Amino acid sequence: MSTKLSAEETFESLTGFDEIAISQAFKADVSDLAQNRATTFTRALYFVLLRRDGKSDTDAKKTALETRLGDVLDNFADEDDVDPSEPDSESGKDD
Repeated sequence: MSTKLSAEETFESLTGFDEIAISQAFKADVSDLAQNRATTFTRALYFVLLRRDGKSDTDAKKTALETRLGDVLDNFADEDDVDPSEPDSESGKDD
């Protein structure tokens, strides 16, 4: 996986095909997972990243379910990561 996206950015990047794949693999709609099954929702987003990286749906789901939750979370950028190229961010002010 190249550039890390936050979980929110990954969610916002979902295509209809991603949503169908999640629904088929996890037997629930994305919105249901997001509202009622937070950890499974996070694993479903990781599943999408793995698919985008070339894994089959079967292998992506297996990996997403076998991976420790902390390790799953490590695959997403932190929501509060700042971009040093943006001067309004705290780290951008230091440059």
